[in-house]
Amino acid sequence: MDVLEETPRRHLFRGFQGCSSHGCIVAGPKEGAGTNSVCRCVEMASRSQLTLLGQRLGVLLTGCETRGES
Repeated sequence: MDVLEETPRRHLFRGFQGCSSHGCIVAGPKEGAGTNSVCRCVEMASRSQLTLLGQRLGVLLTGCETRGES
């Protein structure tokens, strides 16, 4: 699948766990049972996860610029 055909969330956070927060940045909005706490997934990510996230963000942004989207 082409990177830009995936949703940005799926591309950026592929392989990340996510949390139980209703507003989890990794897993997306939740319905039903969950917590109202603040998502700290990115804040608590390991150095390697942050490096991977940065690389994926770069690919996503470069693809958008190539397609003329900003």
